[in-house]
Amino acid sequence: MDDAGRFLDRYGHEAAALGWLAADLFSADGFAWILKGAAVVNLTATAATQSDGRFFRWSDGRLCD
Repeated sequence: MDDAGRFLDRYGHEAAALGWLAADLFSADGFAWILKGAAVVNLTATAATQSDGRFFRWSDGRLCD
């Protein structure tokens, strides 16, 4: 939950403007569960890059690494 809070503090407004939905973060396979302490360093409407080098994108409404 701390990861999700940090993400929302830093990127909440930007994510909303890019069209992210609450489900993109908090569904059972949402982005908040895979942060695992890493910070987000780049965010787009369809992808996110984390400080540990992991890159995630959305394809057909699903999160892929």
